Amino acid sequence: MINQRAFSLIELVVTMIIISILAVTVLPKFFGSSDFSVYTVRDQLISQLKAAQLQALNQRGVCHNLLITDDYFGLVRNSGVTCGTAVNTGDRIDYADINIDVLNNSVRDFQFDPDGRVTNLTTDAGCLDCLTIKLTGSEVLFIVIESEGYIHAL
Repeated sequence: MINQRAFSLIELVVTMIIISILAVTVLPKFFGSSDFSVYTVRDQLISQLKAAQLQALNQRGVCHNLLITDDYFGLVRNSGVTCGTAVNTGDRIDYADINIDVLNNSVRDFQFDPDGRVTNLTTDAGCLDCLTIKLTGSEVLFIVIESEGYIHAL
């Protein structure tokens, strides 16, 4: 009987094939951006928009707005009629690897009137009297703000 101290060529090839299959299928899920990240940002943005809308419905005479920048979005805390332009660091929701665009509108500061409607609403080409927000990540998602104040995802 021969004392075997090394792996055979077949064992090495099978091991390399298994490792390469795992590298192609499993590792991108751990190191890449998740498919759920764009859905999470969409849901967070909808909840922030609805929070600003509810504040506007409940506190008349105070400006209620949500600011979207290239790196974060969040509610701006205002104490009077004048709208602020800065989000507190603790109130920011950061997002990475996701692009947020407001279609047919250059405004990224959403202000709500006392009836819960966006005051700086312009007409979108695909929707009359509504505002569409496009989120691009691993998938493309949309948020629509209707003229009467209804906020929903498409």
